[in-house]
Amino acid sequence: MGTTPSSSSSYNDSYGDPFAWVKKKKPAAAPATAVAAPSSYTFDLTPAQSEKLHKLLMERGYEFKQVPYTTFAATKDRLTVNSYAAKAGKSHGKLVVQGKGAKEFVEFILEPEILGEAKMGYAELHDPQMFEPHIGVDESGKGDFFGPLVVAAVYTKKATARKLMDLGVRDSKAIGSDAAAEKLADQIREVVGDACCKVIALGPETYNKLYGKFRSLNRLLAWGHAEVIEELLSRIPDCPRALSDQFTDPDVIRKALKPLGKQIVMEQRTKAESDIAVAAASILARAEFVRRLRELGGTGPGSLTLLKGASAQVKALAKKIATEQSPEALRRLCKAHFKTYYEATGIVDPTMRPGALEAASLPQSYWAEKRKEYRNKSGVSGPGIDGAPEPATAPPAAKKVPARKPVTPSANATSTSSPPADSPKKAPAKRKAAPRKKGDATGELDFG
Repeated sequence: MGTTPSSSSSYNDSYGDPFAWVKKKKPAAAPATAVAAPSSYTFDLTPAQSEKLHKLLMERGYEFKQVPYTTFAATKDRLTVNSYAAKAGKSHGKLVVQGKGAKEFVEFILEPEILGEAKMGYAELHDPQMFEPHIGVDESGKGDFFGPLVVAAVYTKKATARKLMDLGVRDSKAIGSDAAAEKLADQIREVVGDACCKVIALGPETYNKLYGKFRSLNRLLAWGHAEVIEELLSRIPDCPRALSDQFTDPDVIRKALKPLGKQIVMEQRTKAESDIAVAAASILARAEFVRRLRELGGTGPGSLTLLKGASAQVKALAKKIATEQSPEALRRLCKAHFKTYYEATGIVDPTMRPGALEAASLPQSYWAEKRKEYRNKSGVSGPGIDGAPEPATAPPAAKKVPARKPVTPSANATSTSSPPADSPKKAPAKRKAAPRKKGDATGELDFG
């Protein structure tokens, strides 16, 4: 009687597994929160440091090859070291280290021998506050004509901060591709958990309505920061501090904070993205911005690939959409207070002074001639249109003012300039404070 082999323990214990010789043992699945060490690092290098590293790599047997836009590209044992020259107006170039053994290269070669500092593995010593419980906040999309404005917040403590560092979390602007940022964003959520992060996205239509009420990007950003901070504090009430990049006067964001936010320390500082919580928030914000920008362009026939930034290509695309579709169609895709919107649609900016549009269309030579006329008329010397110095015009002679004759008061005359010594002094009148305008930068946020 035929029987079908069973995979139960009784069958295998009695007879052994007849298929064992063709089976391969599968490795155990890694825990959901396990993270691998990053395989890519980016650094700022001076030309002198780049040259020193180039010589060092030659001495240690690295192979060099031609890679576009690099000053040198070296490889050894699946490790790649690419150096890029500084951009115009910048003093530092970029160095990208990636591949197998990248962490060890940074820790034992780059930092001690080129950079002259040891940061890898010493972050807690250099910045202990970064490992204390706090919320980091950052945004994405504020300088992009197309797409939403996204604000994100991440709460970290000692354990999660270390995991995020091992994951390779850093400022989103230092991450090379959008795909890498999106992948890292998923890993961040796994590490910190959904309860410890919050993202809000304002699509173009919502953004334009809110901007019409705030009339200030900084106040709109302050409102967004306050929203995500308040949401996280409702989940983590014992968090003592929040940190964000300094994008405006500290009073603007303090006044935007809601009840829970007013009870914690709100800190702003430049280059706050060096903090692990702020860096994680910047990656979540960028990933959400990229995803929504892609969705906004649509799929299938008639879909658009909306560009980031506010470059000449962005302006050309905006003009095309406004011409082929309508200004309203463009408005549904963009931040309509950008100058690009008015240039693409031909609509006059309502905030522009009368005559400013006509003035802006005049050639530069016209204004150069006007400046020259003004200088000659006012007697101020300066370069002409062709750069040659203009003759200085002598300033008009100052008018002579006759000196006043001293007046000697008579013995019977009473002085009106000063009161008698025993008379009480009159208190100066208090100046009335100017009434505060509703919704201005010093007042409460106005949603009306």
